Amino acid sequence: MASSSLDALRNADALVMEPLGAIDALFQKHFQGATPTQVPDAWGEKDHFKDVLGLQNEENFQKIPCLNDLPGRNLLRPNTLFRFRGLVQDIFEPEVYASAFEERSSTGSRLVSSKYREALNPTAGSTLEDIGREGLKHRGVCYVVPLPAESEWARKASRENASSTNAAFASCQTTQAEPQQQSASKKRSKPEDDVEMEAAETAPANKTAVPPSAAKSGDRSEHQGDKFGLNFPIPSEEKRNDCTSIPCLVKLYDQDCEALRICETVEVVGVLCINPELSHLGAESGHPFLEGNARQPSYSMVPRLHALFIRKLPFYHPLVPFTPEWISAEDRLAAIYNRHFSAAGSIAAARSATLACLTAHMHGDEMAAEYLLLLLASRCFGRNGESCLGSWSLNLARWPLGPSASQLAALLGELMPRSVFFPVTADSLNSEKWMPVKDYEADRLVAGKLQLATGTVAVFDETVMAEGQLTVQGTKNLQAAMALVKSSKVGCDFVGNVHELETEVQAVVLSVGKPLLRTSASVPLIPNQQAPAAPSLSESDVQAIRLYLALVSRQLKMISIPKAVEDQIARDFSTLRQSMGVDVELISTWMSLARASCFSHGEAELSLERWTALSNMEKARLQRCG
Repeated sequence: MASSSLDALRNADALVMEPLGAIDALFQKHFQGATPTQVPDAWGEKDHFKDVLGLQNEENFQKIPCLNDLPGRNLLRPNTLFRFRGLVQDIFEPEVYASAFEERSSTGSRLVSSKYREALNPTAGSTLEDIGREGLKHRGVCYVVPLPAESEWARKASRENASSTNAAFASCQTTQAEPQQQSASKKRSKPEDDVEMEAAETAPANKTAVPPSAAKSGDRSEHQGDKFGLNFPIPSEEKRNDCTSIPCLVKLYDQDCEALRICETVEVVGVLCINPELSHLGAESGHPFLEGNARQPSYSMVPRLHALFIRKLPFYHPLVPFTPEWISAEDRLAAIYNRHFSAAGSIAAARSATLACLTAHMHGDEMAAEYLLLLLASRCFGRNGESCLGSWSLNLARWPLGPSASQLAALLGELMPRSVFFPVTADSLNSEKWMPVKDYEADRLVAGKLQLATGTVAVFDETVMAEGQLTVQGTKNLQAAMALVKSSKVGCDFVGNVHELETEVQAVVLSVGKPLLRTSASVPLIPNQQAPAAPSLSESDVQAIRLYLALVSRQLKMISIPKAVEDQIARDFSTLRQSMGVDVELISTWMSLARASCFSHGEAELSLERWTALSNMEKARLQRCG
């Protein structure tokens, strides 16, 4: 590409629509007429995108079209820049690929890059020649699915955050629709399973296209990717017909090759590839590395996204979509806090409204509602051995039989961005996929429904448990649920060896008596028949509660505890150890409760008054437990 073309791509909108043009132009500029002696790993392309798109400012990520938030799959234009937000469900072995080729024509030759793409087409009148081992490099590969158990209101909030960007992108797509239709008529007809993506495909067909993945490791499976399915942790979410049901196979480069871990929540900014022709290129060309299998699913099912940037999103919340790694994140959170809760009494009012809403679904039990509020305000801020500091789990015992369990889960889904409801029965433990399991034949990690994103509220309903015999698999699933509730870890079954991955789920266990899933704290329910009915909340009231819970759970620091309060905590714990024989682990739960209580009141220091109130509540809870 000429330098004038590169200058044109200094426009952010043009860069989004033609990222590969800028990448190729920067690659040629890197050599500046000199004969290349080796293929560079990078040539300033990331700095270029960061500067032009203004990604030093985290808010500018919202200006890049987001796959999750597009209104329809027809807007998935290949070779454009997209964001994608999701959960790392599986990580594949690194992929070795041909990163560059020699392009030869009648006027000479030059080195061209195949980075950030699945296939490279030569320019008209040229051919591509392999440069051998000198061009081989490796890239990371991971399978990312949309965030499991995401609430409808959270998806809507994300779409609204990106509404102006998506509208502009849709408008641009509309203006290009006619030329695309004309070019589409010149292509070969697509197989039936790629019809969905056909309208979006714009890359010209070229029989001399060279697959960049000239050599790969780990493609041993003969399983067809289409038969393997989308592999979502919650299978029912595969049935959504919009872009919220699209997973991506993400390709990672340079320092990001091994940056991701299973169960991490990430946002990827990269070049989208949805070329249906590549789904069948291997079969037509006899290329052994492009044959469909569980690790190479059809492009119509699973687009490829070649990452320029990755952003980790722990405890992602669409109302405060900022990450702690960004320097300005705390300032932005403080600005939101001051804008909505700076008035005197506003935090107290939001807390009271949240508590009243929860109490109505706790059968009028205010103390149980208080504990549930503290759970929703809790957040892990570090680990000490096996313990998750700041995080804890809650059992609501003596829970009445009937629909109130699912109703509580539905309420939490209205207040929190991710919420899931798990009826716990012998049949569900024996027959359903709870923990991820390694399928060595397909060479894939088969998703389990406990594979959740951090910040997900998980309600386990044991009230439906009846007598039954657990199978070996049922016992494994029960143990996996126990580990998630107690230690915030997801067990992955590698056939004989269970490997635990760190996560953070806010677990609520509903039970009639003593629960199977042991929690940090148990609150036996005492219904109050005279309690007021559930308050009537407007949409703005609900939104205020959502924002309140989002802000109080965003803190990643410990509270300040004065020496006098520390001494009082030690005395109170010693007294209870002697009088009630409480377990030593209770002190850790107390610290988590104290931290959540402070933040829920908009405080950063634990006062003696706040501790006294919490201590009295704990004594009342322990007396209920008897």
